[in-house]
Parts: sequence; structure tokens; C-alpha cells
Amino acid sequence: GSWVVYMATLTLTLSSSERKCAVKVLTSGADDWESRQFTSEIDVLTRVKHPHLVELYAYSTDGEHKCLILERMDSALDRRLVAKDKPPLGWQQRAQIIVSVCRALVHLHSLTPKPLIHRDVKSQNVLLLGFETDTLDDESVAKVADFGTARADDRDRYDSENGLLLTSAKTHASTKQVVGTSPYMPNEY
Repeated sequence: GSWVVYMATLTLTLSSSERKCAVKVLTSGADDWESRQFTSEIDVLTRVKHPHLVELYAYSTDGEHKCLILERMDSALDRRLVAKDKPPLGWQQRAQIIVSVCRALVHLHSLTPKPLIHRDVKSQNVLLLGFETDTLDDESVAKVADFGTARADDRDRYDSENGLLLTSAKTHASTKQVVGTSPYMPNEY
């Protein structure tokens, strides 16, 4: 609600190449919570790289025009699922999307010293490139996006002397603020 997204082309002057990108601009009326989400997204995307996480090319925190410049994808999964101008996704494509999202989440959850928890995994935050037909191909890819609500999981501690992630006996974490989208949140919330 506090973002406007534009499609653009980023020209890299040193290599004379161009990249299609999405410019995600924080609106001037954003409140403190939305500004913190902006900062969180920058923090996560500058530290974490994975083939199934959307890539951050650049960002600006100057003045009124705060923005993220991200790799451009074709659409979000929620829109592709109901697209009237395209055939329904095939089962192999659906399985590929699921595996891609799982790989991204496993990567986030296995980061050391502190795993990252996305906290808003939903079809709107799974972006697709390709998937125009109902057949699986090598060029189609699914990526997880929108890391504004992500946070470090402090339930575990890292033993730097032995290089081990020590899992505590805690199986859940308490929070004062529920974050996410209702139909996609864990039952514990």
C-alpha cells in the first residue's frame, strides 16, 4: 500500500549493457512502520543472495524519493494463477515453483549466525519470470520477494569456536506484533 512500482531499464555505462528492472518507490505518506520495512528490505537484500530470491541492483535512501531498484520479473504468482489470457500452469510448473520457494526459504532459515524468517510468504510475494505457457521450460524461474517484514531468528545461537549452530529447546517465539497476511500465517498466530 505504501509503494509504487515502475518498470524501467537500467543502463550500465561501463559495459554499455541494459537490464530490465523494477523501481519500487516508497510513497511520501509512508508511516514509521512502512519506513522500517523499507530499511529491512534493503538490509536483507544487500546481505543475502540466492538464485530464488529477487535481486537488488541498487537503492536510494536520499531525500523524499526512497526507492529500491530490483530485477524485473513478469508477474506475481497470484496474478498468473488467475490469468485469463494464458493457459493454466501445468503440474510440473507448479512443482518447480514450490521447489524454488522451498529452496529460497531453506537458504534463509540456514543462514548463520542468525537465520532469517520471511514472515509474509504468499502468492503475491512469489515472482515469476517465464511461465507463459503450460509447459515446463529451462527459462522459467520463481523467486521470493518482499523482505520488509523479515527478521532474524534469535532463538538459536552460533558457536563460532566450533562453527556450529546450536538450536535451543524453544520451539516457538513470542511477538507483540503479528506480522503477515492472515490466510498465509501460521496457526500459532
